[in-house]
Amino acid sequence: MLRSVTEQSNYLTPVLVDSAGVCPVCFGAMPASSERCGNCVDALNRTQGKGQVADVVTPLTYRLGYTSDNQAAHDLRAYKSPRPSSEAQLRLTCLFWYFCGRHLTCVKKRLGISGFTHVAFVPSTRRPGSVHPLQSMLSPMIPLPRAELVLNAGIDPNRRSVHTEWFTAKPVTPVDERPTAVLLIDDTWVSGARAQSAAHCLKNAGAERVATLVLARQVNPDYEPAKPLLAELKEASYDPDSCVWH
Repeated sequence: MLRSVTEQSNYLTPVLVDSAGVCPVCFGAMPASSERCGNCVDALNRTQGKGQVADVVTPLTYRLGYTSDNQAAHDLRAYKSPRPSSEAQLRLTCLFWYFCGRHLTCVKKRLGISGFTHVAFVPSTRRPGSVHPLQSMLSPMIPLPRAELVLNAGIDPNRRSVHTEWFTAKPVTPVDERPTAVLLIDDTWVSGARAQSAAHCLKNAGAERVATLVLARQVNPDYEPAKPLLAELKEASYDPDSCVWH
């Protein structure tokens, strides 16, 4: 696992924190004069308040562009293609588990909890009724009760804003005396619409805390406010022993 992650460090991109023009919620690009990006503001507005979206968002790396040819972007496409790449699946699985081993404590500390009580995966919006490939890869090794999210197939899968009825879920009930805390997992955050819609659903189902963990935060190089972020990334190197919270 360590060897795989070390090799990936040669092409992975670190997530910037405390930089002008980087959203403090999702770590995407935003105008330097803003307090958070437009998508995160929209998510708050559509869910009527801060408590109805994810409490923390933790991306492991950036994906630069939609058609980037670097290895990281290739893996995020290839692991769930019609003929999935086992090598890509292995690399992403190693990256996820190394992060969890080193940094899940950082996420829990940021969230103010001693541990997660449930795990959930954002369902695929383009393959209604199917299990998301990321869930198939990771869930067998996560020893937590599942908070199942069910897709409302009537919502446009290309939607780029939060919809409060995009998903449904059964009640998220306590498993012990700890607050219900859900680790919500997805592969890529573009606008955050799916993940925040899922977080909203989990909160309504009884989750007291939701932490969203995504393998990659999408950055669009054609978005003008992203230019300073991209320039800063040219001088940055990926360190698997660092995360956005420490």
